[in-house]
Amino acid sequence: VGNTCRGAKVNGRIVPLTYNLNTGEKIEILTAKNGTPSRDWLNPAMGYLKSSRSRAKIHQYFRHQDKDKNIIAGKPILDKELQRQGLKDVDLLALSKHYNYKKIDDLYAGIGAGDLRLHQVGNAARNMLAPQIATSAPEKIQKTNKIHSKKSKGNGIVVHGVDNLLSTIAGCCKPVPGDEIVGYISQSRGVVIHRSDCNHILRAQHDNFERLIEVDWGETQDFYVVDVAIRAYDRQGLLRDITTLLASNNVGVIKLNTNSKRVVESMVDISLQVEVPGTDKLGEILSALNRLPNISEVKRR
Repeated sequence: VGNTCRGAKVNGRIVPLTYNLNTGEKIEILTAKNGTPSRDWLNPAMGYLKSSRSRAKIHQYFRHQDKDKNIIAGKPILDKELQRQGLKDVDLLALSKHYNYKKIDDLYAGIGAGDLRLHQVGNAARNMLAPQIATSAPEKIQKTNKIHSKKSKGNGIVVHGVDNLLSTIAGCCKPVPGDEIVGYISQSRGVVIHRSDCNHILRAQHDNFERLIEVDWGETQDFYVVDVAIRAYDRQGLLRDITTLLASNNVGVIKLNTNSKRVVESMVDISLQVEVPGTDKLGEILSALNRLPNISEVKRR
């Protein structure tokens, strides 16, 4: 029954598979004749599996599938997780060797079969990139000796070697405390603060290198604006659940737009602008949104 399960009814009403049962409720399991387990069940953030025994059963099922199918299934799962965490240029071969795999395809197969926990792979990739981030962009843009460091006007950014200079947060990448940041000296807006992986900064390293300047987070303000993109299967109460979750986590919503004109039937794209104090809170919110029923993808833009 578990492998062919496709849904459930509680007291005659269809509920998501993540529904928490209460004593005395009448349960009916909905199955499909040719149904098979979904790989989403293995994602801890989705909340489908509660016991180690059920997780082991699903792992066993996928281990018996063809390796080629696991590779095909594992690649988009890993790509989606790296994109969700905002990780770029990950050395997949080195990541594979971290888990004692000789080939990248073996890593994909391990993820596709459920042998590897997705969040652990994502954390390993982030740890691998951490020293690169710390030694790449900041060192490249450090073209003068540091004389002193002063807090710039407006948002708690420390600009090295420059005193009393206006700074603004870039609207393209909207960095928040916890992000690696770089300053770009503009002609009219003072120092514009970007994330170090922003496309504008990557282009400037080749075209306008002399305009880049080293900056750090100083005494930060209370909240920063971040763009979030959500893709979901449309259902009644979807927007209510999203806004309720944000409100319960004391996250302010500045803007919310929906677009249901998609090629895929019943899919909807939701664009949010929210206020968060930093990357830690942002990560919590993205994970919580991803656990809501019918949510397909949540990522920072």
